[in-house]
Formats: sequence, structure tokens, C-alpha cells
Amino acid sequence: MTAPVAMSTSARSVVRIDEFLEPADVAALADAGLTAYQAAAKAARTLRTGDRCVVIGAGGLGHIGIQVLKALTSAELVVVDRNSDAVKLAVSIGADHSVVADSDWSWLGEMSVLRACLIWRASCSR
Repeated sequence: MTAPVAMSTSARSVVRIDEFLEPADVAALADAGLTAYQAAAKAARTLRTGDRCVVIGAGGLGHIGIQVLKALTSAELVVVDRNSDAVKLAVSIGADHSVVADSDWSWLGEMSVLRACLIWRASCSR
């Protein structure tokens, strides 16, 4: 018989959750949420007022990234996704501009008008 293994961590790694939440329901935030947070926090260190930041993908990670970027920076946020419902939700949680990336590529004109640099998936040099 194998003895149970106990693991310990620091208080910095512990997050209090409301008593009405089940740990299994919010467990993904510890992984996916931190992934989006790390990317957004890295971008926020270089973004200034008047800058534009493009978030490519308005799914779960994109939505977390938008909220983090809004909290950490005053840059304008542009969200790009093929799913118009995801784009609408992104605007409702803080994106300043939205672009639905249709398969006809007409959305590229919108991007050039916005003169935005891509930093969610690539670095933007100032």
C-alpha cells in the first residue's frame, strides 16, 4: 500500500473562492486564466496611453486577456475573431474596437484603418 502524499505551497499560490463555488468549476482559471494573465501582463508593461493592442481570438483565453489588459493598461483594445458572438461579448467586457474576421479578407482594411500593432501573439516594438 502506498502512503498518501502531502504537498505544500506558499500562501501566494492559494486563492480563496466563495463558498458557493465548487473547486472543479473554477479549476481551469488556475491554468488557462494564468496563461492569459501572463501574456496580458507582459504586454501591459510596454503599452501606454494612446497605444492600440490587438487581441487575436475572443474565446475563453481572449476574454480573460481583454479583462486583464483593461485592468492593467489604458491602451485601446482591438479584438479580432471569426465568431461575431464572441466579438460582441468581448466589446461588452472592455474591447474598444472589434473586427469580425470573415473569410473574404475584407476585415484587413479595418485593421489598417485602426493602425494597430499585434501583440497578443507577437511582440510589438515601440
